[in-house]
Amino acid sequence: ELQLIEGGKVPEDSYDLILCPNTVFDTSATPLLPLLSAASFLCGTNGTSLNACTFEGGDQQIFIQDSALPTYPLETVLFSGITFQGFTENVFLTGTSINAVASSATTA
Repeated sequence: ELQLIEGGKVPEDSYDLILCPNTVFDTSATPLLPLLSAASFLCGTNGTSLNACTFEGGDQQIFIQDSALPTYPLETVLFSGITFQGFTENVFLTGTSINAVASSATTA
């Protein structure tokens, strides 16, 4: 989709990215890197934590940065119903690691 936008396609108003319920996503080697503005990462179709989507491991589980396309700013990203565990950068091995190095125009 990002390549299509780069080629001149008009971006969608929003993008719902449905994560498979009852799934553990291993973020120990590579964090999730949102690329599309107005993207919603939903656990199951209704985005509830009862659907049991888990991001496991890593020192950063989500990494948000400015868009690679200067004409397409990454402005909003939503996460709903996701459980974070196994964060490796604190003594309790708990918490959420969302590393946001984007400009002030971006909200998550």
